[in-house]
Amino acid sequence: MLGLLAFAVCLPGLTSCRNETLPQGSPRLLIVGWDGATWDLIDPLLAEGRLPNLLRLIRAGAQAELESTIVPISSAA
Repeated sequence: MLGLLAFAVCLPGLTSCRNETLPQGSPRLLIVGWDGATWDLIDPLLAEGRLPNLLRLIRAGAQAELESTIVPISSAA
């Protein structure tokens, strides 16, 4: 099943796209999504150490699976 994979990561160290300065300690949110990537594909790669940067982001934040549209195909969405 095709679906969207997303990582919601709150990291205070990320910089904004607009290069604005936020107050110290302000939460940040980064959402990364891949069309068609599922946890059954990503989890083994994480376990093998093949995605070290992604693993670091997950450990520093959170991970979740987004709900998709019905039919979960990009062109239909």
